[in-house]
Amino acid sequence: MQCRKCHEVLTDDNWYTSSRVSGGNGYICKICVKKQANERYAQKRELILSQAKKRHQEHKTEQNEYTKTWRKNNPEKVKFLNGQYREINHEELKIYDRTRIAEAKQAVFEHYSNGTLACINPFGIHRIPFTCADAHMLDHIQDNGRIDRKTRKVSGGAFYMAIYREFKKTGIWPEGFQILCGACSLIKETRRKRQKAKTLTKNRIKHKEKFVRHYSNGLMTCADPYDIHKIYDLEPFMEMDGLTGDHIDNDGYLWRKETGLLGGTGMYVWAEKNNWPPIFQILCMSCQRIKDSRNRRIL
Repeated sequence: MQCRKCHEVLTDDNWYTSSRVSGGNGYICKICVKKQANERYAQKRELILSQAKKRHQEHKTEQNEYTKTWRKNNPEKVKFLNGQYREINHEELKIYDRTRIAEAKQAVFEHYSNGTLACINPFGIHRIPFTCADAHMLDHIQDNGRIDRKTRKVSGGAFYMAIYREFKKTGIWPEGFQILCGACSLIKETRRKRQKAKTLTKNRIKHKEKFVRHYSNGLMTCADPYDIHKIYDLEPFMEMDGLTGDHIDNDGYLWRKETGLLGGTGMYVWAEKNNWPPIFQILCMSCQRIKDSRNRRIL
């Protein structure tokens, strides 16, 4: 059959069906129909969009119910289409997701800090309000984060992304949270664990002290790569409980895969046995969080 628009002779699968034409096929092939539709849309875009919006408002409930039912009855097709869309628009969606998470995080931090965006400084390590949001985190006051994560069936960074979005979307701000910088959070967690494992603590402290002393050139302080200690007048000689070992080249995952160790005491002992390789530096947990946040933003 020949198309009346492009005059190409095409097989039956190149035509849209039409009840107005004998035989069931239209007079114009699919390619020409699509081309005409695109041209019409380009010429009358605003009119078409306004008409579509008006129809949606008039039949909003019916359309939503239809969409909901269709998605429920076609889960595999929905999964395929969503995957296809995310693959095509990967970079745009990545930027969109990060923007939404950042906005939700900002709202949560503002609420739980009473608008100051400052760490509550429970251990007195800040001389002035420490307001660098990249260094901060949402902390469970009663140390029940493990139970909360288990209840929500999500952990790690995904847990915080989920509650940032939930709190901002619902506008419900449950009690039991506070804003801590990374260093204060680590100090709190270390002291909590120390009370539970007194027999293991001495050995861990000994190895960590050797590690920190070596990689800080005996200063026992954070390397301060982002100058936050200078900018915010933070205590330069951090408590050792707030200091951590950091992989300078951001290749900690490769080191863990190669050695089979997770960090902590295992890392301290490994470094000493291997003659203190120059792959580590000492950072407070606040600088660790800033480094992680900024690296993720770049990736």
